Amino acid sequence: MPMDLRLIFSYALDTIVQTSVGNQSNNNIETVFAQPTTRETSTATTITFPSSTLTLAATANLTVVTTIPTSTIQVHTQTSMTSSTSNSTVLTEATISETAPSTLTGIRTTGETNTISITSTTPDASNSTVVTEATISSTTASTFTSASLTDAINTTGITSMISGVDNSTVVTETTIPATVASTFTSTSAASATNTTGITSIISDASNSTVVTEATTSATVASTFTSTSAAGATNTTGITSMITGVDNSTVVTGTTISATVASTFTSTSLDGVTDATGITSMISSVDNSTVVTGTTISATVASTFTSTSLAGVTDARGITTMISRVDNSSLVTEATISATVASTFTSTSLDGVTDATGITSMISSVDNSTVVTGTT
Repeated sequence: MPMDLRLIFSYALDTIVQTSVGNQSNNNIETVFAQPTTRETSTATTITFPSSTLTLAATANLTVVTTIPTSTIQVHTQTSMTSSTSNSTVLTEATISETAPSTLTGIRTTGETNTISITSTTPDASNSTVVTEATISSTTASTFTSASLTDAINTTGITSMISGVDNSTVVTETTIPATVASTFTSTSAASATNTTGITSIISDASNSTVVTEATTSATVASTFTSTSAAGATNTTGITSMITGVDNSTVVTGTTISATVASTFTSTSLDGVTDATGITSMISSVDNSTVVTGTTISATVASTFTSTSLAGVTDARGITTMISRVDNSSLVTEATISATVASTFTSTSLDGVTDATGITSMISSVDNSTVVTGTT
């Protein structure tokens, strides 16, 4: 009878004490008992399997030793969750460890309207992770919130969330630590109408970061607001936001600091008519900066307004705004001061017909400066 059998017996007379059961399939069984030993049975012993039996003679001696190294012990491995046939959800999650952050992947099948709401994944009390995500829909943008508790070393890394083939959303985010600002990338596939709205990413109560982004559209420019709490040293660095292949938008910003002015670069690809509209970036209550810019066009010069509050010494230095490769605009501006008038330089590249039109730069209410320049 073909069979793979590994057994470990206890010292109890004529009694097989089973402590744990391993894999049972195709008449194969791996069983671990209390402790390894060699013993003699006084009567025949029969072990019944799903499709066969095994009888040990009364005088048979059987010695089997199986050990499991403690280093191979895993906390939990979850491979899939399926809600229903018509609304299937497949979640693949790496093993939850007490020392390493968890990762998960959520996939929705084409044509399904709702997938799943993930409420929490907590690997350990000292390294807790809470992830809350609204139901992924094929017509409504998804939202999620990833938060780490105070003093948490590692929280979570979300690798991907995909709503459907026709309305795909991929969100990739590095692990959120409690002391270093998080980064994320949000990308929609070509022709996707709605992708995702990211509501908040908070690393720690003492170093909070809130990023709010409207739904990314393939035809309408995206907007976002990045705000740091008062006293926060580092908040977040936004690396890229891309709406689609045919209407791409790339926004790259360095980390927003409470004491140093932020910089950003907004670039649209060749042939893109609408790139992005940046509504506001505020570094802190004591050193506020508000930047409002209209949509960057490939054929029309961009306009923007940069304003600092009264009494603010350093507001913002805008390094570049580029509309497209064939119609580039380069704007370099010194830091806006509340006491000294701002200066700027507007330069177009060789062969560029439209560069930029700067409408106004105002440093403060008490010491206003208005600069208006044509293209």
